[in-house]
Amino acid sequence: MKNLLLVSFVLFNLFTYAQQNDISLNYRFGFSTQNLTILNPTLLTRYDHTKVQSVYDQGINLAFATPIWEKQKVYINMGADMSQSKHIQAILNPSNNAHLDNIVLNKKRIGLHLGVHKRFSFMDDKLILDIGSDVVYRLFLSNDFSKMKSYSSDFMSNNEEWIEYKYDLNTYHGEYFSNDSRINHSGSVGLDINAFLRFRTGDQSFINMGVNLTTHNIFYYDYNYSINYYTDGVLSSTYTYVGLVGSLPNTKFGIRNTNIYFNLGYTYTFKKKKP
Repeated sequence: MKNLLLVSFVLFNLFTYAQQNDISLNYRFGFSTQNLTILNPTLLTRYDHTKVQSVYDQGINLAFATPIWEKQKVYINMGADMSQSKHIQAILNPSNNAHLDNIVLNKKRIGLHLGVHKRFSFMDDKLILDIGSDVVYRLFLSNDFSKMKSYSSDFMSNNEEWIEYKYDLNTYHGEYFSNDSRINHSGSVGLDINAFLRFRTGDQSFINMGVNLTTHNIFYYDYNYSINYYTDGVLSSTYTYVGLVGSLPNTKFGIRNTNIYFNLGYTYTFKKKKP
């Protein structure tokens, strides 16, 4: 608590005495860089296509920046984002690998940012480039503030009378589990590398365009599903998938993504009046 109060005091003084402070609001939309690569069927990854896949990640970011070295245009920045990820887990028919359905996974979170950036000015400050990096601490949200989220269904069919299925899937965010993917991190902390280009629209206002890369987007999950097969309307056989049951105790599937985002937003500059 003492360290937190000290940091807050230092930041307050920076805000009070700095000649120029910025506040920015940006919308960002991104996806996993793994989506840009072809899955490589090695001995370790040949089943990755059956695991959870990232679809997109989007959110709103609010950031405040104040100079800590005005001569060299070095800024400390802090802020928060409110974001939501979307992933899917495919349900496959083991007899012919037919794609029966997707379990759609959504998770909301808040990211707290603290970092530094270097500013470059062009065309008499009409065009500004900020390049920097943040440490991000993630808080995962749910109705009961639990880090686990459950998805389940009763038996249902995909417009076919000869087959029906049900599933149960649990996701775990912000905590570490033994896993199948050699991940050694909880995903609560990540790195954000960013670059923003600002176009001046007024004496104290800018339109932003930017890109940022975030690391250690991690969560864990376990799931099972059952399939009933019918012949002439009569149940003929059942298949049950039990995931990692039988592996090491409390082992989960692990998913790790590096996300790239594209941003669009607005910045307002607070200029301190000179005495």
